[in-house]
Amino acid sequence: MSRHLPMTHIPQLVLCLPALPISPNGKVDRKRVAEQLSALWAPAEAEAPGTQACMLDRIVTCYRSVLLDNDVGPDGNFFDHGGDSLAAVNLSLMLARTIDRTVAVTALYRYPTPRALDGFLSGCGTVGGDECALPEVEFSNRGAPAAVSRKLLLTGATGFIGIHLLGRLVATTTLAITVLLRGASAEAALARLAAAYRRAHPGQTLPHERIEVLLGDLVQPGWGLSEQAWRYHTQAIDEVVHCGAEVNFLFHASQLFAVNVGGTLALIRFCDEGKVKQLHHISSMAAKLAPTTGKALSFADASALGATGYGYTKYLSDHLVASAQAQGLAARIYHVDDVLPSIGTGLANSQSLAHILLMHCLQHGLAPQGCGDLGLLSADALAQWLCGFIGTRERFAAAPPVLDVIGQQLVPFDQLVRSVATKLERSAVPIAYDAFLAFLKQLDHSGAALLHDILPPAGGARVAFTKLGLAGEEQPVNAGIPQAQLLAANTDDFNLYIRALGRELDGGALKQRGGNV
Repeated sequence: MSRHLPMTHIPQLVLCLPALPISPNGKVDRKRVAEQLSALWAPAEAEAPGTQACMLDRIVTCYRSVLLDNDVGPDGNFFDHGGDSLAAVNLSLMLARTIDRTVAVTALYRYPTPRALDGFLSGCGTVGGDECALPEVEFSNRGAPAAVSRKLLLTGATGFIGIHLLGRLVATTTLAITVLLRGASAEAALARLAAAYRRAHPGQTLPHERIEVLLGDLVQPGWGLSEQAWRYHTQAIDEVVHCGAEVNFLFHASQLFAVNVGGTLALIRFCDEGKVKQLHHISSMAAKLAPTTGKALSFADASALGATGYGYTKYLSDHLVASAQAQGLAARIYHVDDVLPSIGTGLANSQSLAHILLMHCLQHGLAPQGCGDLGLLSADALAQWLCGFIGTRERFAAAPPVLDVIGQQLVPFDQLVRSVATKLERSAVPIAYDAFLAFLKQLDHSGAALLHDILPPAGGARVAFTKLGLAGEEQPVNAGIPQAQLLAANTDDFNLYIRALGRELDGGALKQRGGNV
């Protein structure tokens, strides 16, 4: 039930009986059922309230209830036992009812075991790695890359940007493509890639003859490759596109450091050995906290600027690439804005903030003001644009070393909600941002609570999307981007996605009414 219902709809206790007790008049004896339920709850109530042992035991009980796993102990990691973001929201709601304390979802990510959470709630908990020390970068593999690339390494190929870029590379280049993938075996990893490819490119099949799987993991030192495999690929690869990252807006920076920063450091080391290579580092607008020259910001300073753990680790990875650039690495940093669904297929990134927020707004008929301005940057347009700089030394040189990649048509988010609602024959009433956050919180629903915790607080310097302060309708933006016309779109271009949204919303309504979809 916890996977399909909000915590408010899940019973605190489940009583299994071989048969219902019957009263002398032949009806179900509800009093005896209530007595047995009370007896089931009595042991927990009998413990001395406020004691440390009692608090820890109650937290463990909540973990077990949400995860449906009685093997979870005081040191069991919530996420290692199958917990995810929605389950974390359910755990937060259950903790509030059980221990009468408000526990933010972000705290569960930072203190994922019952013992660590208990220490945090008692005021004596600490978490290691608050300060993410930026490693030193040394780069000496200078020189001119090959005039024409023959073999390219792609990380993050199964991600939303990566899979669209892979499709474009296959369709428009003759490059041999090596993909760094996790998996139990190369065959299993390739099957996962092929499934993602079919979802992103309906009717197309992954051309296996063009793809080589490099079984490895960004979080492992040297990606977990053998010395022989590492050396071979440093000599074979001409160009690298680094899309791989852990994207999570609730994790603390220390929990993302190994993948986002350590993985980038290993990538720079990879480029420092063997052939001289060109590196395309796909970063995020969330990483634009401060210049990437000089000393890096501490996490405390970055947090004061409104940075998330994800944004901070991407800022640190940008810092590493910029340092290697200064020492001779042919690299470009792309600060990519929020990526919207594919225009050609309507496929959306289900984990995208824009998609999740738009769904909630349409479902509840609200258009929150003050969310910022959303660039209409589609996944397929971004992939096409990126490919214009890949494949030759001349193409790579056609853009500056750092680029802000923004859709060339910007629209205030509340205006976008109203426009989509009109297309779907729905209403969307304007609402102030702080009132919208309060509305999400009072819904007491796991999805709404999760969205509430991801969105920036009201009154802060940070907004959900680009902060340009546009007034009124869609407006073009000129950010000095080469080939910017490829990144231009308007809301009508996303009609496939909008129709899919409508079907999803209608289907959800039918399910709530008990109908068939």
